[in-house]
Amino acid sequence: MTNPAMVNALRADGNGSGLRRSCLLIRRLRALIEGEWQQTLTFEDLSRLTNQPKSTLCNWFNGEGEPSSETLLRLLELVPEAKRYAALGKPPFGRTCPQIDHPTLAHDPVATSYLRTIMSEVKGLTFVEGEKDALVTFVATALGRHVTLDSRCPREVIGIDLHAPDWFVPVPGLVYLNNRLKPEHVRKALDEIWPAIESSDGAVVMFNGIRSCVPKLLETVSKLTSRCHVIIADAKLHQSLTADGGVRHITISPDKNQPDRIRVEVRIT
Repeated sequence: MTNPAMVNALRADGNGSGLRRSCLLIRRLRALIEGEWQQTLTFEDLSRLTNQPKSTLCNWFNGEGEPSSETLLRLLELVPEAKRYAALGKPPFGRTCPQIDHPTLAHDPVATSYLRTIMSEVKGLTFVEGEKDALVTFVATALGRHVTLDSRCPREVIGIDLHAPDWFVPVPGLVYLNNRLKPEHVRKALDEIWPAIESSDGAVVMFNGIRSCVPKLLETVSKLTSRCHVIIADAKLHQSLTADGGVRHITISPDKNQPDRIRVEVRIT
């Protein structure tokens, strides 16, 4: 099911600039080529290089429309191979793809087994908490992506994530608020998608980072746990709550000895 409010809220950029990543990329490629050739590329130059009309190129560089893949590839070919990673390998273009079997989690097979088991539950409540917001977001995103890609029983994910998906690949179905921190923004987004949430039996309902903006969130969503799997991710939740289908607590922390690893502790109440 596609919710228009969700489509509007999940802006195409995910990076806070208001521009699609493809428009940002064509600008970056132009700058890299100009730096390599030590000259300014006019729209006439770009037109000859890409076989695109100047008017079309002007629109793309102004953030209008979507640069074609062929145009981007033609410009990328002009960037020396040794420098192509600089164009594509870092956010907002080369984003991290959180998954349960990602190396940052897969080093602990017991923990990842618990995570898969938890995400097989079709109802109940799961808390994901930890002091580092980036790690909580990584794990919550990995859980959401897991259920959407589960070949045995893929499920819809619906909900709100406060963050901008500029450094990670987003979960299809979530509304991303692009770091708009004001409570009124969160409440408005919640009001807009609530009808879709209430009609999504069997879905995974996820809220990441909005608990502090909507203090009564738990009271609001508790009734959903009898027919949906609700995930609430945030820093330092420390909640004591009962729910239909049980309550799972996933605590996230960095590995002090190996910073590229995430430690996961699971508690079920």
